Amino acid sequence: MRAKRALALVAVLVTMAPFSTAVGRGTDPDPSSRIACKYSPAGRSSCFATTLTVVSDGLTAAQGDALVAALRLGGRLGDRPPIDDNGVFWFLDEAQFQQLPTLLTVPPLGPTMPEGLPEELYFLADPGDPIPGLDTLNLLDIALTLQNGGPAVLSAEAATDFVEGALDDAALLPGNAISTVSNSKVAFQLNPNSLLPALPGIGDRAEWLFDTQVSMQIALDGVRVTGPGANVSVTVNPDGTVAQAQYALRQVTDGARVPIADPLAGPSICDAALDAPEGAEISADLVYFAPSLDVKVGTLVPHFECSASLPEGVDGTIPLDQYVPAVLNAPQAQIGGFVDGSTVSAMAEVSGGTEPYAYAWTSATNGSVGTNSSEVSYEITPDPERALIPIPETIPIPETLTLMVTDANGLVATAQQSFEISLEPPVIDEPPAAAALGLPLPDFEGHGGSHAQGGNQVASWSGTDSPACSPYTGGFRDWTNNSPSPRPQVRWTWSTNSSWESDFKSDTISGGNDHFYADDVDYAFYCGHGGPNSFTFENTVGPTDQSLQFTEARWGDRDLEWFALLSCQVLRDTSSSRAASRWGQAFDGLHEMMGFHTNAAASGNLGAGIALRTQGYQCCGGFTIAPMKVHDAFVQAAIDSQPDDRVWVTILPVSYSWQYNRNDYYWGRGDTYNDIPASQIYYFLTYAGNT
Repeated sequence: MRAKRALALVAVLVTMAPFSTAVGRGTDPDPSSRIACKYSPAGRSSCFATTLTVVSDGLTAAQGDALVAALRLGGRLGDRPPIDDNGVFWFLDEAQFQQLPTLLTVPPLGPTMPEGLPEELYFLADPGDPIPGLDTLNLLDIALTLQNGGPAVLSAEAATDFVEGALDDAALLPGNAISTVSNSKVAFQLNPNSLLPALPGIGDRAEWLFDTQVSMQIALDGVRVTGPGANVSVTVNPDGTVAQAQYALRQVTDGARVPIADPLAGPSICDAALDAPEGAEISADLVYFAPSLDVKVGTLVPHFECSASLPEGVDGTIPLDQYVPAVLNAPQAQIGGFVDGSTVSAMAEVSGGTEPYAYAWTSATNGSVGTNSSEVSYEITPDPERALIPIPETIPIPETLTLMVTDANGLVATAQQSFEISLEPPVIDEPPAAAALGLPLPDFEGHGGSHAQGGNQVASWSGTDSPACSPYTGGFRDWTNNSPSPRPQVRWTWSTNSSWESDFKSDTISGGNDHFYADDVDYAFYCGHGGPNSFTFENTVGPTDQSLQFTEARWGDRDLEWFALLSCQVLRDTSSSRAASRWGQAFDGLHEMMGFHTNAAASGNLGAGIALRTQGYQCCGGFTIAPMKVHDAFVQAAIDSQPDDRVWVTILPVSYSWQYNRNDYYWGRGDTYNDIPASQIYYFLTYAGNT
């Protein structure tokens, strides 16, 4: 067995020595310490840290080939290059990754459902829609295996030896790292409304371990290196074959020492950055943050890893984790702006950091309104579909303009300015206005196809955390719009002023309007604050408490097949309830719900990753990457974009006839299997694994 590398489990190294008269704030208190502070009797601090200079970004083609050989992948990548355009090695075998025993897979039998379809078959698809296939679990085989003690997975010791040995053979075993081991799993949970008893061996709840994942946790003198640009992990099947692998890492060396904020001030700095709810517990770990390898930086500097949590038993929602630069010369931004009629104009003033700066402007009403310029001018154009009540006088529109500045080292600064603008009332589309006013909805037949618009459609919402969420909802939109044919239609990408709780609330509940919005597209993506029981919205329009509770959701009875959230803990198993027991009641034709057990971080770009991996894309010198299954695309996008200590979760139903949707592709990308109405759900499956 290979020897493990020991690391000191210390977040920061702090020397506690008083100031002398000869030591000022600009004097490094201890150049031998990676992070060190001195404190004066008056409480003043002087803190410095060593930066990391980037030597190279990602892997070379030769290193990618060496990793393929060391992991024994042979021809399993096909003719796809092992690394992408940014030097990231990634591999996921959809035939092996987290697969349960399958009894039968039947592809679609014909092009479309016939006209004159009996009403009791509407759960399959509507007349004229593609005929869905059938994918069936072997529940009896699973029950028998669990009854006999469950499936065996590769031991932590064997998996660690293999992974460390392979990385060592490829000369890619990271220094200053320690191996950590985890297992991904699926939990079988009986639908509480099931008309059939639980299966022996599975019972009301059982778990199946799939594989063994070995991850490299990297630290320098006890200071973690974290982020999507510091992710090295390999997932090994029970038979020792590799099911999934990720290698995203820069080569760095120690760089200059720079002044930083006092680590003891971290909690207050993070509290201001997160805007967490009252009563939340704030943590502020000092780390080296490594952005995704598509962000080209010359230096990695210390950041505060800011996260919020709620005490056990306290209900509520929390914001995405943020990485706030701890260096004192981080970029700072201010906005100066004015309104002329319906036009907003603004200019940025930026100081600190390292030029050149990249600019991204986001309107709470219009979404993205400008990039790569320190000035912006745009006209407020509220979507007519968002209007509620026709009134003769002008409408005061609260508008917030957000600037996100990124410097040459990936350090981010944000600034906001609010305006109030008076506009003439827009033209109102009749169906949404009728629903919003509580008028009777049309009689819908439910299950399958985009009823109101036709075709395959996606949409995204920034519910809260607009500055953080705008890149992710925008990435979901942009990569969908640039996907290969047949290209889905992007119905909308709504920012905070246009994202409403009623968009997701069941039309069977007063104020609910999901049949026109979230449940009228095929794939919905949401970004914002979340918690085990709900996710939230800043907008106060209409009858809303700004929080979509799990009790208010019922999706798929009109159209929605897949729903992904970049949000904290929405799919968390708590001490009092399981995620499937809460959100399972939202399934009425919904194929899969995807999110996180842990906090999610504002890092990488989950929205873009979901879109490009679900729809397919070009990379690696023009090579076309095939679309992935919806489940696998979300998992790989989570691994691509999140730090390596997060836990992703997906939930999907299984019918009485053992049908399920684990192997769905998006429409037109491969086989998509039939809806499962609420009345036919036998078990829920909850998949979970580490990023």
